Amino acid sequence: MDKRMKSSEVSGHAHAYRALDNRGMTLVEVIISILILSILLIAILSMTDVSIRGVFAAGEQNKATAKVAEKSDQVYALIINAENASKAEQALDAEEGCVAGREYLNQGSRDAQFYYSRSTYLANGVPSVGFDVVVVCYYGKDSSPNKVELTTFVLKTSDGE
Repeated sequence: MDKRMKSSEVSGHAHAYRALDNRGMTLVEVIISILILSILLIAILSMTDVSIRGVFAAGEQNKATAKVAEKSDQVYALIINAENASKAEQALDAEEGCVAGREYLNQGSRDAQFYYSRSTYLANGVPSVGFDVVVVCYYGKDSSPNKVELTTFVLKTSDGE
């Protein structure tokens, strides 16, 4: 006799096996699946939160940079358009955002601030008067603000006044 199974017998055994295994997932398997999905979802959401905070921080830094550039242009124009170095100093002192020095910068302010010092240099025996200018703008949280700072020298004259 042939010991091979007929195809009808094989399919009958497979069908019987599938009928016994048609229970679905157990409660433990469902809970473990939910736990794994929750961990993955939390990881994805936390990465999204970090990237969103990064975008907002970059936006704040860009705004501060724009404020510093604008104030720097205003200070430059005041110095260049003044009749002489003394009048430039008067115009700078009257300008909004001018502070007496680094120690007087207000970290709570989100507007551009600046301070300056008048400097005289000798170049080939000729005195040159100019201004060392520092423009600063703070941004971010008040508890730990960041800042954008621009330092420049603006030459007023090469004849001393």
